[in-house]
Formats: sequence, structure tokens, C-alpha cells
Amino acid sequence: MKGELVCLAITTVSIVKNIKRNSITVVRTIVSVMTTRTVLLGHQHLELEIQ
Repeated sequence: MKGELVCLAITTVSIVKNIKRNSITVVRTIVSVMTTRTVLLGHQHLELEIQ
């Protein structure tokens, strides 16, 4: 019984760690996409102003 509980706890901890790591990756991806988009949009606006 105790062994099962320990196993369950370890599994839960590893799952939580994976979720945290994945959420950090997702946030980084979203941030990079947003910055890329704003940079591209900024360039487009600059080009339009120059023309």
C-alpha cells in the first residue's frame, strides 16, 4: 500500500513538472510569435510610409 502511494506521488510530481515545462515552452513560443508578428507588421507600416 505504501509503495503504491509513493509510486503515485512520484508520477504526479513528474506529470506536474512536465506540465510546467511545457507551459513555459508554450508561453515562450507565443511570445516569440507575437514579437515576430509585431516586428513584421512594423516593417510593413514603415514600408508603406516610405512609399
